[in-house]
Amino acid sequence: MQAKGIAHLGLICSLSLFSNLSHAVTVSDLLISEVMANPAALSDARGEWFELYNPTTEAINLREISISDDGSDRHRIESDLLILPGEYLTLARYLDPGFTPDYVYDDFTLGNSDDEIVFSDDVSELLRLDYGSDFDAAGRSRELIELPMIEASYDLTLASLTYGLGDIGTPGAAGSTSFVPSAVPIPAAAWLFVSALLALFSLTSRSSPRSHPLSPRSHPSSPRSHPSSPNFLSSSPRKRGSHNPLSQSATTPTARAC
Repeated sequence: MQAKGIAHLGLICSLSLFSNLSHAVTVSDLLISEVMANPAALSDARGEWFELYNPTTEAINLREISISDDGSDRHRIESDLLILPGEYLTLARYLDPGFTPDYVYDDFTLGNSDDEIVFSDDVSELLRLDYGSDFDAAGRSRELIELPMIEASYDLTLASLTYGLGDIGTPGAAGSTSFVPSAVPIPAAAWLFVSALLALFSLTSRSSPRSHPLSPRSHPSSPRSHPSSPNFLSSSPRKRGSHNPLSQSATTPTARAC
């Protein structure tokens, strides 16, 4: 019973630890779903923006996350910035790029020829998109149409989808394709980890004694171990009760000596 209790406690603690770890890295599960790097209706300083999508089942807080490129651009998000499950979040360089953005940043720009959008914390890089000179088109955003999240997985937004003063894009909403990212599954390694713990718990449960040697289940008078049974000699209840002193007759000492 002690081993069973330890295994049970270990399972609970491990699942709790895994839950906390998985929550800490959910920023990596976000998708950069749309990018307007080269607006036409407004200047770059007023019209640049990009969009995030949360495909997970939990809200993600971007507080203390930095947005940067491989150069000198860097902006740190100092306050709470939540992106809810299945929702879009728009981040813009100016407070009125033709719509009302969810967040306005500074000290970060989107290059028209090539650039990077990098999200990181104080320890490591969490999310990244690199794009080249063929990525942007004047006055038209590019949207993510498939996974993985690389430059080749983006396409130009349909020309009929305009916003603000006439630029083409769908800020804060689903794009022009039918692609909708699904919830991010728990990594296979996590399932293996939990399965191993459950198997350990099951084995310790099986190794615990199921009954006392003197219990009715193992007594020779029990129907399962009666000598009239054809399987009497090979039955496991007989083996458990063969050394029970109560199963021997007081009038047959020679049998006990054998």
